[in-house]
Amino acid sequence: MKSVAPIKTSFLYIPRLMLCLIALQSCANVQTSCSDGWYITGYYTPLESDYQGERTSIIIDLSIKTDFPSSFLRDVKMEGWGKTRFGWYLGYYSNEWHRAVQPLDAKGQALTIGTVSADPKQVALGSQVTIPSNHHFLKGNEFIAADVGQMIRNQHIDIYAGEGLPAKQKTLAFTGQQTVCISH
Repeated sequence: MKSVAPIKTSFLYIPRLMLCLIALQSCANVQTSCSDGWYITGYYTPLESDYQGERTSIIIDLSIKTDFPSSFLRDVKMEGWGKTRFGWYLGYYSNEWHRAVQPLDAKGQALTIGTVSADPKQVALGSQVTIPSNHHFLKGNEFIAADVGQMIRNQHIDIYAGEGLPAKQKTLAFTGQQTVCISH
């Protein structure tokens, strides 16, 4: 019989097969592969309130014209979403600015801390991603690939760390080469 890797929980280790039985899911087709050399980075949601300086006017959802600090817009383009002074979120994708009530992943779902952005050619959306050495930065080491990024290619994973400057600091703490395990 094939050995099944344990899944770490807050309280104990539960073999993957047992967890599948508990959840009444079939794990017959679950395959996990681990490899070294993955580049891990983080992304976050910038807050407009952290920016000052020169302002630039933009058009949002092809109809709303307003202005924001230019450096905030630069970071929103890089990170994907930013929280505005109005309380809603400004996103940039498909070469256009968009508005939403929360930052969104590639499937239009709310981003949550620990969402993984990956190259879909390397990691299919919905795959479980485990980064064994990452447990102390984001309260765990198991994540779900639910996002894609225009700069995320090959063996590169970007982990969502939350909002504002504290989240940005977290991203710097776990950036680097690491081993990654992918279950699909």
